[in-house]
Amino acid sequence: MNRAIDYRDLLEIKWAEGGEDSATGLDCVGALKIAYARGGHVLAPADMPREWTAETELPSPWRFLGASSVIASELLDVILSHGERGYHVSCLVDERNRLVLTSTKEHGVHSLPVRRVQGIVGVYRLTHAARLASTIPVLLGGGQ
Repeated sequence: MNRAIDYRDLLEIKWAEGGEDSATGLDCVGALKIAYARGGHVLAPADMPREWTAETELPSPWRFLGASSVIASELLDVILSHGERGYHVSCLVDERNRLVLTSTKEHGVHSLPVRRVQGIVGVYRLTHAARLASTIPVLLGGGQ
């Protein structure tokens, strides 16, 4: 499939620690949540932790797929990576071009090819049951 999320209007929004509002800035989790909302899913705060350690795993609605960028192939797959500045998340927003969306202090919100994501700790996919449950608030008008 060649599915994509409309994300281009988010590019170059400034980075803000804990940011979840595009008007004031987004961090990587905030950018991911907006991508999910645009994909028709509402993520509960507990579904995407903001504090990470080496032992952190994404909670039960997520299925661990492996630790290679090649595995990230479905729209909205989440990539958890670790680098010199700590842990970081990005998500696949364009299947055909294999682009992920993220936000960093240096570049704000930006996209890049999934193959350029370094230090991958895990690739995760929201389980089918969780995807169905997360669409209910959107269908009822409760999404972003």
